[in-house]
Amino acid sequence: MKKSNEFVATCPALVWSAEDVDLNIERLYESEAIDNVNANKLKEMSNEDKLLWLEQILEDCHDEFCQIINERIGDAIYDYCRDNKLNQ
Repeated sequence: MKKSNEFVATCPALVWSAEDVDLNIERLYESEAIDNVNANKLKEMSNEDKLLWLEQILEDCHDEFCQIINERIGDAIYDYCRDNKLNQ
């Protein structure tokens, strides 16, 4: 479903960069989830390749993101209505 750009909410927390890939690689290496060879190989990827990879990962997560956010929106609406009903 295409949304009008006139009334669109955005969240800057939903932006990732090649630096985020590097930070995740480092965390995985430090926790010994991946070894030095793989960590170095991944870090050597070009930023363009990291961004392409990120785009694929985000695309794979799209439905999960939407579901979680829509649940939170629904919870907020419910809480608002419940709170207003209590205050009447």
